[in-house]
Amino acid sequence: MKRYALLLAAFCCCACTPLRPYPKRISIGASQEGAGPRILAVIAHPDDESAFAGALFASAVEHGSLVDVICVTNGEGGFKYSTLAQREHGLDLTQEEVGREHLPRIREEELTRALGWLGVHDLLMLGEQDHRYTTDLGEVLIESEGPWDLELVRERLKDQLDRGRYDLLLTLAPSSTTHAHHQATTLLAAQAIAHMPEDQRPVLLVPTGRLQEEEPKTPEGLAHKQLTQVTAGPFSFNRRTRFGHRERLDYTIPILWSMAEHRSQGTLQMMVGSYDVEDYWVLAASPGDASQRAQAWLDLLRKPTFQVPDYTESAGTNARSTQIHKDKP
Repeated sequence: MKRYALLLAAFCCCACTPLRPYPKRISIGASQEGAGPRILAVIAHPDDESAFAGALFASAVEHGSLVDVICVTNGEGGFKYSTLAQREHGLDLTQEEVGREHLPRIREEELTRALGWLGVHDLLMLGEQDHRYTTDLGEVLIESEGPWDLELVRERLKDQLDRGRYDLLLTLAPSSTTHAHHQATTLLAAQAIAHMPEDQRPVLLVPTGRLQEEEPKTPEGLAHKQLTQVTAGPFSFNRRTRFGHRERLDYTIPILWSMAEHRSQGTLQMMVGSYDVEDYWVLAASPGDASQRAQAWLDLLRKPTFQVPDYTESAGTNARSTQIHKDKP
């Protein structure tokens, strides 16, 4: 009887204490081990991966890179942009209390599908609160009662880096005028790398985007955080590189597929085609040979892999695979 009472008490305790749904690891694609480097992308919100979608796709799908993603927040703060998704889900998502309840599930599903188009292997959702838009980094990096469990984030970053043996870590370019969640994510990633032995560190890279006719613009960085200063770059990936039959395809197509999955965030689709080139910049937490490794990665991505078959006239009058766009990127 005493044993039964103890078991009942334990059951009641568990029933009254809801289990934390995060961190949650989601397997997306098969593990790949090709010529491409092993890559970890660390993002603050579901949909941030769009900033480096072109290079991720080329690296994973064409060159066999194993690509994993860590998403720090649950995305609940995106309710203000969910107007067009309300009909799809039958929910008043733009009402803050409704959006905060349902968007974590919706945006996790959207991110999972989006990363599938990019050839990603694993997604780790940390589920930290997407509490509100702010540019105040200090509002996020509060150790005890802030919106994030910083100890958990640091622990998970360290664990992923230790077991992943990554060559590159991609995150968003920080500046004092961007969302503090982006600033904090980049800083925490830089700190995690800096605590590793130098010969085990991945290269820390951040992207900026531009049109082809524009000049690269060095990201501002966090002036008071030495680990996030730009030390080299740019190393550029052209999303408009042509391939396929009669060179009628380019990398903006799989990027479009990926971005289209984030339907709960209507503003993201307005960014489709807003830039042609992903410029990558090395940050100071990187190892000493970071420039050479970054250049080797971008050189690899420029190697064509999509083979065009030789078609006969049965395929149509446009069957001849003449390179009609040689004068274009």
